[in-house]
Amino acid sequence: MRSDVGKVRTTALFGIIAIFGLYVVRGVVAQPQAGLNAGFTNAWTKTSTSDLGYHIGWNIVANAGWSFDIPLNTPQKTARRALAASLIPGLRAQYLYIGPSNWLNDGSRYRAWNALGFGPEVSAGFMISGSGAHLSQVVSLDAAFLANFCNYTDTTLYTAYTSWLIGLSYTARLGSLWSVVASVPVEFASRADGRSIIVGISVGGRYAF
Repeated sequence: MRSDVGKVRTTALFGIIAIFGLYVVRGVVAQPQAGLNAGFTNAWTKTSTSDLGYHIGWNIVANAGWSFDIPLNTPQKTARRALAASLIPGLRAQYLYIGPSNWLNDGSRYRAWNALGFGPEVSAGFMISGSGAHLSQVVSLDAAFLANFCNYTDTTLYTAYTSWLIGLSYTARLGSLWSVVASVPVEFASRADGRSIIVGISVGGRYAF
């Protein structure tokens, strides 16, 4: 008897979860999307044998994924703005050029390098849009894990390293297809001959298919 009651309770629990899931998912808008950004970078590098070096450089970033908009409210006559959660899981590819560092105390400079990185990325945030308006705004937090293939500029020296990236993004959706994106990524790179913190700012566009 107790076993039967337990089965009924379990079935009821799964039923409630399923109904809630359908209620949440039914209003979700999902679209594949791709973007391209470019901008400037600042980097700081520290090795075990040198002072902290400062670099400047530039970056190009391409990403692709699925954009999910999950409604959180329905605009009323007294509240004309709709609020939704935005989630974009996908992939990130980036190219970095980091110039040589400033002159260090020992009279040397940390050499320039360039790197091609690739890995998974996720962006999560909130979208605010006016009722019936074409423009909507998204503020999101980004995170990625990258495998990077590095070349020391003007040399035949190659290496590889991994890095973690976090950042903030602002997206202005100009309609159902095109968006303008500005982002500030902060990358923590564990390189073979030292550790680097790379802070960038980039601007670009995104297209939803």
